[in-house]
Amino acid sequence: MSSDEYVDGEGWLSDESEFYGNSRQQSQWESRLRQPDLDEYLSETHLNLNHLAAINLAKKAAAPPSPSKEPYNPFEGQRTGRQLSETVPEFLSRLPPSKTRQSDAEPWIWISNPYLPRGAVPDSADVPAFTAAAETILNELDAAARDAAEQPLRAGKAAVDAAVAKFRVEAERKLLAAAKKYEVKSGKWMLFPIRRDVDRIWGTVAEAMGRGQLGHVAKVAAECDQGDRVGRPVCVYTHDFGNREDVKRVLLKLVELDLVPKRGEVRMVYKTDAWTHAGIKMNNAWGIKASTYSSVDLLKKK
Repeated sequence: MSSDEYVDGEGWLSDESEFYGNSRQQSQWESRLRQPDLDEYLSETHLNLNHLAAINLAKKAAAPPSPSKEPYNPFEGQRTGRQLSETVPEFLSRLPPSKTRQSDAEPWIWISNPYLPRGAVPDSADVPAFTAAAETILNELDAAARDAAEQPLRAGKAAVDAAVAKFRVEAERKLLAAAKKYEVKSGKWMLFPIRRDVDRIWGTVAEAMGRGQLGHVAKVAAECDQGDRVGRPVCVYTHDFGNREDVKRVLLKLVELDLVPKRGEVRMVYKTDAWTHAGIKMNNAWGIKASTYSSVDLLKKK
């Protein structure tokens, strides 16, 4: 029989088949896999085919997901993105944010997680539809706030403020629903290093991103001659702001990289792209909180 006539057997044996042993036996082998003396045990034990099959099945179930065999880069061919043909140090040397000039066409420098295969992060966001819906929602909030303010003075300021707060909460609920409906789910942790620190901090983020330890992409603003008056934004993205566990995982990695204060009230904030597209900034006229999470809140011990 030639080599190309062999088959790997994938799918031939059901996970429910007794070939692997019954559920009690499979549990025993999964337990053995977690013990450090497994190799010694196997060398001293005569195993039949069922035992070997059960071991392989347990190993397959316990193994972490392997990275993509073919690295994928959404910024391949873009001048301001890291290329797969260059190492991260080469990328950082080619595009240091302190010296790379910003332009209207290329205001950001980008790097992606190369271990996520194409399609791992859904690209189905309908930003124009969400932006239109957000504009309608915020216009309704403006109108409701004006109507409340025009109530007779006898209602009192406290009553007016309470009415406006109620309208604001409802507007936030509608905005979140629209973000989910139109799949505008991505968001980012935001750092703002001053100019003399931006290369070092961006370098730390880029190295971690190149190792696949953060989210799916990160970016830093290129040089725009603002000096140290304004912090330079560095954004580390996650693909779903509703996935609190993943948002916190990325935050904890940033803490491990010494990019986030471990104690105190100095905050790093996480902002959804939905809020960015809706034009919701700090100290906005609607009184809507611009950030979704803060490092202080997520790092509090329960």
